[in-house]
Amino acid sequence: MGRPKGAGVTPILKGSTWYVSYRLNGKQTTKKTEGCRTRADALEWGLEFLLDLKIEQAGIKYPNNPEYTEEVIRIGEENYDAQTKYLDHITKDIDKYIKYCNLHYTSGDARHRIALVKRFKKWLSVKNITRWEHFNDFEAWINSLNLQPLGVHSYAIRMRAFFTWLVKEKAISKNPVELKKYKLAPKILQRMSKKIMPLTDDDIVRIEKVMGNERDKTVWALCLHTGMRISEVINLLWKNVDLVNKIIYVKANDVDGNRGILKSTLKTSNSDRKIPIKKVLLTILQTAKVKATSAYVVEPMRKRGEYDWSAKSPITTIRPDFHTHLLRHTFITRFLHVKNVTIFEVATIAGNTPQEIQKTYGHFFNTGNINKF
Repeated sequence: MGRPKGAGVTPILKGSTWYVSYRLNGKQTTKKTEGCRTRADALEWGLEFLLDLKIEQAGIKYPNNPEYTEEVIRIGEENYDAQTKYLDHITKDIDKYIKYCNLHYTSGDARHRIALVKRFKKWLSVKNITRWEHFNDFEAWINSLNLQPLGVHSYAIRMRAFFTWLVKEKAISKNPVELKKYKLAPKILQRMSKKIMPLTDDDIVRIEKVMGNERDKTVWALCLHTGMRISEVINLLWKNVDLVNKIIYVKANDVDGNRGILKSTLKTSNSDRKIPIKKVLLTILQTAKVKATSAYVVEPMRKRGEYDWSAKSPITTIRPDFHTHLLRHTFITRFLHVKNVTIFEVATIAGNTPQEIQKTYGHFFNTGNINKF
């Protein structure tokens, strides 16, 4: 990106001191600033200093002179407007990318990408980086996050997509992310490919005995008997639960901002679906409906990660690898074993694609016990 016309001041950091470089009457000059701690402070100081010089050279000495006011306005607009455009192009590019994400990615994926670029933007601000050409060390940023290898790999993939978009928009000339630097070690890949081990009947009986309040039991039952994701359960409204026809409608809802962490957006384009209600779940929902005090099936969360029951010792004693999403895995694997049910029906109920079902639960197909196509 070239320097915009009219931007007369460039802040320069030397050690811990800010200087400004400016051109006046064809001569480039550098001057030490006074009391400036950030690039923005140095820029503002430099623009005011240059403005005073230009007014002094123009021979306009009296503030109450109309010519003085006109000159201040003309010079100020010329410099401030140009320099603002000069500094804000990172913000504008990121805002534009956020709109791009909302249009081209599923809601869940878009949320992750947007949160990531906002985090990156905050880091740029702390480092006083205001131009893309000043950013040349992606590794420094990724290392500053102190992530586990899997997190580094995931972040690098998404950030590479962001920088690829910047290249297409001609904001930068080269993508700074080299994925080969962030490849996962064989041990981690082996752990990721570890087969899903759903809950057994004995696991379910034992865990249900140590479940806490009624709300926890409702969340447990919805996840286990419908395969719904925890975010879908938390944002389920009673108006989308038809107890007469025994159907749950999974939809995106407008959520009260005070409800907490999870937002009512669906993870994939296939997540908008209908799920039949089993008899055992129907009884639980009917009881919860009588006691309901809000429009939501599940009361608002008290804190983030509340339904990651892996933190509760009685459950981890039964299944040390337990996490809430394991309930969804259990539902889907059991559904796959139902006679005369195809993988397409399983995918429809689960809010996923047949390809994703086969990819995630492929080891069940490989056993020869399931033939769903």
